[in-house]
Amino acid sequence: MDLWNKRTLISLAFPAGLLLLAAVLLLETGLVPLSSSVIDFYYYAVFLSGVLLAWRFHSSRVLFALITLLLAHRALEFFAAGSVSASGPGHIAFEAIAFLLPVNFVILAAVRERGLVLPSIAFNFCLLFVEAVFVAIICRPGQTTGPGFLHSTFLGQDLFGWTIIPPPALLVFISAFAILLTRFLLYRKPVESGLFWSLAA
Repeated sequence: MDLWNKRTLISLAFPAGLLLLAAVLLLETGLVPLSSSVIDFYYYAVFLSGVLLAWRFHSSRVLFALITLLLAHRALEFFAAGSVSASGPGHIAFEAIAFLLPVNFVILAAVRERGLVLPSIAFNFCLLFVEAVFVAIICRPGQTTGPGFLHSTFLGQDLFGWTIIPPPALLVFISAFAILLTRFLLYRKPVESGLFWSLAA
């Protein structure tokens, strides 16, 4: 079985990879000046479009991937106020979200798509609720550091000095990327490709 043929690479890169590249170029290079209000408008427009597509194709996995990204973004905005400090609730929230986000995406990739039915929706909502409570507890005012497993340097800090992502979260990210890419190569489904590029974003 040829996993890396031309058709597979094209289906992986288009359209999600191309859209991500365009977004990075627009936001990071300043080629087209965009105000924060315009960026927010497009952000929520894309979110609502995704929700409509999830409803149209009865995909609970797509729906909860979108909700997970939205909650992660809002949590960082709330606790970090737009910037990640070296300590405090904002930094703890960053550590927790960097760890939990790829875990959630792997779970969404692994579960069988059952559509927008109550058992599937209830499981995902319960998972997000537990995680939201966990983040709220560890990021309460006055906290300076989070749980040790979120920032452990068991492999040595020198290996990870090039990134602000804590070592545990970085390892989970790399593992999640490998799992999502493998699932796409095996099953060739748009959802796997979408989860892969959403995590990359």
